[in-house]
Amino acid sequence: MCEKLKVIGFQALGVAREFFVFPESGLLKLPPGFTPELRALVEPTAVAVHAVGRAGGVAGLRVLVLGIGPIGSLVALVAQWRGAAQILISDLSERRLGIARQCGIVNTFNPQKAFLESYVSEVFDPDRTDTAFECVGVTETASQAIRCVRKGGATIVVGFFSNRPEVASRLMQDRELDVRGTLMYRREDYIDAIRFLFVGGIISKPLLTKNFSFRNYPESYLFIEANREKGMIELGE
Repeated sequence: MCEKLKVIGFQALGVAREFFVFPESGLLKLPPGFTPELRALVEPTAVAVHAVGRAGGVAGLRVLVLGIGPIGSLVALVAQWRGAAQILISDLSERRLGIARQCGIVNTFNPQKAFLESYVSEVFDPDRTDTAFECVGVTETASQAIRCVRKGGATIVVGFFSNRPEVASRLMQDRELDVRGTLMYRREDYIDAIRFLFVGGIISKPLLTKNFSFRNYPESYLFIEANREKGMIELGE
């Protein structure tokens, strides 16, 4: 919530350098046995932890996650860890749906094959879902999130929008819906993310789809831009 927020690699210089000075107060010690793969997932997991926290608690609730790139998948996994009663994930990519199933998310749906709202009512009940997480950042999924939430429910906006989405304001009013934004994380979210990855017993390795050597650093960014997936840069030769 800092008014002068500067993200390393965006508003401030990045760390793709031989040496980088970082304040000790911003460091967290990882437990023994914390693998390089888990280390690479701490930051995106902290995003998911914060997003689920913005829902105000999901234990015993029905949860819909729209968009299951790495962040959406981690949102679903964190919600599962936090005790959500049921979780349904929706995405247009069968490949991403398959990765999510490898991670242990059972209920998956492709909206190209059927009408999402009808399917949500079948999976949960006619009241729809309690909480929806929009993890794409496009108008259609923003609208789906609002339409699929029960009266008095909440939609958490996780995806970044490049334009101004049109949303059903009348529906939000009629159903008294809460729409909440979420941005990044706080220190306590990092601490929870480390605990989640280390002792949560989740399957997270399928989320890291490709490894790159440090010499191929630029190639890794081209892969991320083209595929919107997480790659891992190995610091060894």
